[in-house]
Amino acid sequence: MAFGVGLCVVSPVPVTLAGIMDAGEATMTFCAALLLVVVAAGIFLFVRDGMVMRGLKKIVKRISN
Repeated sequence: MAFGVGLCVVSPVPVTLAGIMDAGEATMTFCAALLLVVVAAGIFLFVRDGMVMRGLKKIVKRISN
């Protein structure tokens, strides 16, 4: 979960750096695509970890009953 948060926080760094360095249009497009891929990976981790956590909570609930 923490790694997913870290990915979402770090994702705008390439676009910001490309903007500061006054990069070309192709580089900006690549950086924007990279931003989306990194955010997608972070969200994937959120969803996967959430599903595992819910499953474990259901197992614990059944065991405790």
